Amino acid sequence: MGVVEGVGRRKLRVVLLVDDDEVCIRAWRRDISRYFSLRIRVLDALDGSTALLRAKTETPDLAIVDQHLRDGLGTDLLPRLRACAPSMWTVLTSADPTHDDARRAGPATIAVLPKPKSWSPLFHAIEAGDDLRLLPQQPAISSVEAIVNTHILRVLRSHGDNIALTAEVLSVDRRGLQRKLKKLGIVVDRTKTNVDDDDS
Repeated sequence: MGVVEGVGRRKLRVVLLVDDDEVCIRAWRRDISRYFSLRIRVLDALDGSTALLRAKTETPDLAIVDQHLRDGLGTDLLPRLRACAPSMWTVLTSADPTHDDARRAGPATIAVLPKPKSWSPLFHAIEAGDDLRLLPQQPAISSVEAIVNTHILRVLRSHGDNIALTAEVLSVDRRGLQRKLKKLGIVVDRTKTNVDDDDS
């Protein structure tokens, strides 16, 4: 799972959500609005035909496509979407993605992920340029939680393992970040935490 090797980071302005589950679409729209305000414009499509029209007329930066649509499979739709907007990145999602789905999605798909409650961690990781590489010709299946963990570790290492500074950059609670790192088995020098021992 991750960004295709050599692509780097991308600033997201327009995102296309393709899913025939209107409840998911509404929930994802609310989540994106909450974390990105009006900076990211969200388009949606309940079927492949509408998605193709959106891709042709709006040129999204990223399309997130469900595997099981009312008018076909997401893996069949992906190359047609990329033909409409060659610069667009694509993500395949499903309630229970298989390795066959990942294989059919192809190396141009940056991620194959189970449906999450929130896409915001993926957007943050893409914009940060996190190095989450795909295996050649065989995208691996991961999770949004894995993206979050990778993003946290990248920020932590880039700030000299300073938990207080990392928490400030990520806009999270320092104690919560300490607990998260402990759960992941990450040991950090206590002198860099700026948190008292009784807070852990």
